[in-house]
Amino acid sequence: MPIAEGLEKAFLRGYEAGCNTIQMFTGYSNRWEQQPLKKAQIDLFHEVRKETGIDPVVSHAPICSIRLRPMKRSIKNPSVPCGRG
Repeated sequence: MPIAEGLEKAFLRGYEAGCNTIQMFTGYSNRWEQQPLKKAQIDLFHEVRKETGIDPVVSHAPICSIRLRPMKRSIKNPSVPCGRG
């Protein structure tokens, strides 16, 4: 499920679709840098997960966190910082 407009939206979208489990993206695939989550976002994530009863939740990592080497060696690899988060 997409996380656009907030992580909790993945649960709501899954619930509306009749899902009892979801796979959600853990970041945006078109950005190398990810913003750290705020406590309020984490709390809302857990609250909505509990309300919807969706369990388990499977994580889908952004592509930048798994592409370990650029195709051309002359290009600096922007994926490395993603894996250090």
